[in-house]
Amino acid sequence: MAKNTEVPGENGELFDENSSPQVPHETNDGDPRIVTVPGSSKKYRTSLILVVVLMGLALTLLQVSTVNVALAVLPDSIGASAQEVQWVISGYALAIGLSMVPMGRLGDLFGRSLLFVLGLALFSVSSFLCAISTSGSMLDWMRILQGFAAGIYSPQTAGIIQQYFSGQARALAYALMGLVVSVTVALGPMLAGILIAIFGRENGWRLSFSLNLPLGLIGVICALLWLPFKRERIFARRARIEALEADIARAVKAGKKVPKRPRVDLDPLGMILLGAAVIGIMLPFVTTGSLWRFVLIPASLTVFVLWVWWERAYEARGRYPMVSLRLFKIPSYSFASAIGAIQFLGVPSVYAINAMFLQNGFGQTALIAGLSGMPGAILSGVTSIAVARQTIKHGRVIQAWSLAIMLVGVVLTAVMAVLFTHGGSVWLISIGLAVLGLGSGSMGSANQTQAMLEVPPSRGSIAGGIQQTGQRIFTAIGSAVLTGVFFGATAGLEATVPGANLTLAKAWSHGYVLSFAGSAGFLAIALVAAVVFVFFPRQPRPVAARK
Repeated sequence: MAKNTEVPGENGELFDENSSPQVPHETNDGDPRIVTVPGSSKKYRTSLILVVVLMGLALTLLQVSTVNVALAVLPDSIGASAQEVQWVISGYALAIGLSMVPMGRLGDLFGRSLLFVLGLALFSVSSFLCAISTSGSMLDWMRILQGFAAGIYSPQTAGIIQQYFSGQARALAYALMGLVVSVTVALGPMLAGILIAIFGRENGWRLSFSLNLPLGLIGVICALLWLPFKRERIFARRARIEALEADIARAVKAGKKVPKRPRVDLDPLGMILLGAAVIGIMLPFVTTGSLWRFVLIPASLTVFVLWVWWERAYEARGRYPMVSLRLFKIPSYSFASAIGAIQFLGVPSVYAINAMFLQNGFGQTALIAGLSGMPGAILSGVTSIAVARQTIKHGRVIQAWSLAIMLVGVVLTAVMAVLFTHGGSVWLISIGLAVLGLGSGSMGSANQTQAMLEVPPSRGSIAGGIQQTGQRIFTAIGSAVLTGVFFGATAGLEATVPGANLTLAKAWSHGYVLSFAGSAGFLAIALVAAVVFVFFPRQPRPVAARK
């Protein structure tokens, strides 16, 4: 059976002509803000499309950052054991990490808007079920369902942007996507702190979940109104019919049995192998217990190698693998995805460790712990938009400078924390987090744009799914390592007041500084990779793709 053929895409990229259904679209009267699709008189505004997908993305990220502040309440509220509290984080992380790549593949095949609507609806309902949970085990299962739902629609975000945006409009869309990522990570703890402070420990954590129901349903309604998902189903069906015709032609030529139904090539074995590898890598880092669980890591790496072999062999047979490994032959995608993933080793845990340091070590409220990151969140939003127009041409350099600024921010935050423990203002820590936010915003904008710069629109969702899965895996590893360092250094310490007991305060700051040193080390590795990327030869791009 012949291999897949490559043809020029809408922006000059090469992609498999039979790979996935794309809704052909064009701008209306040359206006890039309006999109129309063949067979429909309806006009779609790209700004509204962007609002919908970024709203959904924000909800999934908030469920990562807000829950960290609420964990301490769960034992008293619903009698959750220590292991059940751990699985509130672990279940969500595993479910979303396991589902994103397969769901990105399904989005490319059956329509991204359709998968987005289904996933967001399930996410909204499962969030409410989390809020009304009466036991730790019920909350754990609902968090797994919530993570699975998030994994259905999260990868569609990048696919939809890749499909309906191009040029500077796409760069701005990814800048806003980077803004959402960095701001929600910083604002999540503050939101949870505000809810707990206003509504109490019992109701505050439940509200942090239940708010997703009305917000998610609003997102579903807006998606039904503003996304062209009906047209995607039509073109998906047409693509399957065309695939059937191609299969019939090949069967006749080879003298084999003629198929009667259109076959959707889902590559089930590829899905199973990759899922097993992801679980094996993440599980040791998102759970506690026997050290024997780390034996899963070499086993899962073996499964991952087997998966790579299978995908190559599957494609060589003329089939359509879940992940075309040719994606990783695109230097901008491979480099930017790796740089972004390494960055996630060090940054997300910074906010969790800071919250535990302030609350458990020095008796600060959850609100104060959350507010300490607000200046960084604001600066992150400003810089992500400010660099948007430069991310296509100068994105490589912006990434390197952003990581350097983030590295300075992490070191400065640790220094300010030491000053705080000796009697300084708690808001000194905000200065360091503000510098970190300054770099995070521009990093998110440039990294996302560079990663998807040369990815064919037909591979948008699967590319986004791979990228986000890598980020989730590295977040889990980094959080386990850095919080482990912090807990190890502060185990058995009592809470104190800044400046009151310098010996005890020094012990708390020692754990804080050690964990932040680890974060700085991970950022330094990402910075080295970014500098290498700056000097890596650029691939020539077609004229249409440079517009």
